[in-house]
Amino acid sequence: MAKSARPNRLERLPKVWYNLGIALCLGIIAACVIGCALTVYIFKYIADEPVVDLDAAQMSYTTILYGKDANGNDIEMERLHGDVNRIWVDYDDIPEDMVNAAIALEDKRFREHQGVDWKRTIASAVNLVIPIYEGTPGGSTITQQLIKNITGEKDFSVERKIKEIFRALSLEKSNSKDQIMEAYLNSIHLGWNTDGVQAAANLYFGKDVSQLSIAESAALIAITQNP
Repeated sequence: MAKSARPNRLERLPKVWYNLGIALCLGIIAACVIGCALTVYIFKYIADEPVVDLDAAQMSYTTILYGKDANGNDIEMERLHGDVNRIWVDYDDIPEDMVNAAIALEDKRFREHQGVDWKRTIASAVNLVIPIYEGTPGGSTITQQLIKNITGEKDFSVERKIKEIFRALSLEKSNSKDQIMEAYLNSIHLGWNTDGVQAAANLYFGKDVSQLSIAESAALIAITQNP
């Protein structure tokens, strides 16, 4: 008596799993094609973008005019500025508590990453497709925010974000963390047409930034979230 033919493995698989396997294979192939195309696009059109030079950054500053009092001492007479009130302050004159507040609020792994926090970047990208988190969690590091502040490029697009990532990686290679933090704290907007922590300390507390307390330093940095 002839034996009946045994079904092959594909025939024994439930139809739904068979279809899922086909869909998965097609998805992997599509992802590879898209990945290759994106890689070519990045290296052809974006990777050669000019890097950001902190020394050549075009930022406007406030001019302070001084005079002499009756005793011959220097006194401030007037401050002149355009749309932005900014007074540069060196890193050594910025309270450590303010630096720590900026890291805690904006970029907890600032001292560890190389310009891009890949965990936050991937989470932010996934959230655009699958809304896991409420709102729009940002993936920008302090380095990336500095680039936006300097270049003024803040439009929401994939191309700009990729450019920003390349520029951040390059900026971290040519500048120390302290130099990046110094430029960042001198470039952030803090309300009332005021940029940078020195001018903001003068405006809100009537003090030099080096004289701010822990609470005042934290309050100033918090303005970046809700001016």
